[in-house]
Amino acid sequence: MELTLQEFVERCWGRVKFWRDYAISKGLKSSEVNFRHWSDNSAFNYKATVGATQARQVLQITNGDVRLDSVFKGAGSVDARTNLMRKLLFEKRIVISVRCQALVDCMTNVSTKLHAGERHKHVLDAVTYALMNEVMEDVPLYDYKAQSGRIISTTW
Repeated sequence: MELTLQEFVERCWGRVKFWRDYAISKGLKSSEVNFRHWSDNSAFNYKATVGATQARQVLQITNGDVRLDSVFKGAGSVDARTNLMRKLLFEKRIVISVRCQALVDCMTNVSTKLHAGERHKHVLDAVTYALMNEVMEDVPLYDYKAQSGRIISTTW
């Protein structure tokens, strides 16, 4: 089923609010419940058909509560993100709920080299964009250097 951006954002924002309220009901202060919202850079491209970027639309739909941050994507980033996911799974630092069937299917069946048309690519992208930017210190720089031949900043 194809969702409009409005429908997608409303569904996601509803879940974020649910989990925020749940955490507060368990004793956390609202100032301790923070979410960051990551997107690839396509959300920041101006769309003439709507007169805005998707990032701007998301901001409007959520009345200013969701401000998208752009993820870093460079040469070698797909391999680096895939390796990071494997590392976190191996170290038991990430848990995948059985209820997240698309991600379970992805992690069970994804190939070692993702291709643009591969059906698991978008699921893996969505998860690893956030991971890559939240635990950047766990991403070895050699993953980028090996692919690009250049050094990315050594001070994340």
